Amino acid sequence: MTDTFGKCECKAQYTIEPHGDGYALYYGRCPHRHGYNLINMVEPAFNFEPRHIEKLINLGDAEYQKNPDGGEWAE
Repeated sequence: MTDTFGKCECKAQYTIEPHGDGYALYYGRCPHRHGYNLINMVEPAFNFEPRHIEKLINLGDAEYQKNPDGGEWAE
């Protein structure tokens, strides 16, 4: 583990990792930072695929970052 208070050069992204009896969705987690635990997920579906969900969330965030204050709200 590196300096926990130094500047982090890791890419901030969303990840899903095992947590307790289920999984947690994190933002900004890397090998030397805990990141933000955004939600705990328990009882996932039989076909739960965390890497696919991570990919979709991160793609959506990349699009959002292009225009975070504009655009139309989905109804």
